[in-house]
Amino acid sequence: LIGSKGQYILDPLLYLEYGSTPDFSSQKLEGKLILARDMGRINMALNPVAEFEFEDSETETEYKFNGGISYMAGNLLKLGIETRFGKEFFYVGPTVSHGNDQYWFAIGYLRALSEPETGKPQFYTRMILGLNL
Repeated sequence: LIGSKGQYILDPLLYLEYGSTPDFSSQKLEGKLILARDMGRINMALNPVAEFEFEDSETETEYKFNGGISYMAGNLLKLGIETRFGKEFFYVGPTVSHGNDQYWFAIGYLRALSEPETGKPQFYTRMILGLNL
């Protein structure tokens, strides 16, 4: 988190994500910014993403956005709707999160609302495990 929670209109958080194929022939680096706001039991977040994919000697750059809104249904349970969209795709679906500010996991199912571009799937299932150091 950059600054204290509630210091700005939206709470900013920066992070990087790295991914690779098992043989390292294709690698991906994502720079992400999370802009979030808690309003009682409701949380809203927007996540602009810059993705850099490296394959052989070629580099491809893609910009996309993730966003969501969740409701804290209990001390450890959040229910939400998540979106993922870019220049030529738009996905939406439900997300369930369990845990607290230190440890959590989330699982979500996203479905394309438009015809996905070539190579993009019709559905995504995502699971995230989190540990706040």
